[in-house]
Amino acid sequence: MPVSITAIAYLAGLISFILLTWRFFSYAKAENTVTSRMFFYFSACFTVFLAITAFVTLFLYESSSALKFAVITAAFFQGLGMSFLGYMIVFLKIKSISPKIGFGIIFAITILSTVLAVFLPYEPIFDEVASAVQWAIPLGVSIPRAVAFFLTFLPMGYIFFQQSSTALEPHIKIRALGLGFIMFLAFAGSFSDFVLEQMLALGPRSSDYAFAIVFGLLVVITVFTQTKLPSYVKKV
Repeated sequence: MPVSITAIAYLAGLISFILLTWRFFSYAKAENTVTSRMFFYFSACFTVFLAITAFVTLFLYESSSALKFAVITAAFFQGLGMSFLGYMIVFLKIKSISPKIGFGIIFAITILSTVLAVFLPYEPIFDEVASAVQWAIPLGVSIPRAVAFFLTFLPMGYIFFQQSSTALEPHIKIRALGLGFIMFLAFAGSFSDFVLEQMLALGPRSSDYAFAIVFGLLVVITVFTQTKLPSYVKKV
């Protein structure tokens, strides 16, 4: 049974997010703040998405129905996780409105992309030549997902870069810079997967390589640094 590049990429992602989720769970248990809970919920949702996708691409890659199920669950759990980031962004940066609006906007996009993933016609297949899954996801599904990444991962990257520029301790500067960089890389990888891969016919390997690099860097940052939430929100 071949192990595809796609499966390897998502297994790397699953490992990185299990570590990250445990770290955020520890913070939520110790601090019980809005920020710690939202980051934990975000990470837990992405862990579920990665677990399902890794399992399908590792064991059920020959079934188009199973691969489509992975697309549908990914659209939902990714979007749900990003909805918590939407809540967090408004909570941190837009004090004049309820953070529930941030959650609601991203969750509405999530429902739209999930419904479209269910009903639009497409047939994911395993490309034996490329040793990767060709998801064949319609742009009608991909574009709303890319928009959700744009509205959440880029602002969160900016927040971490802000922390890096204002922190006094060198290790906090480096850690926040690394996490901000990861947020921007994650958006770039997702945009490549959702939009560029189809529009430019880049082939299924391109986004898999991008995700493997992002997840590998996330493992390094999580394991070898004490990954923390932005320092100016920890007391909330």
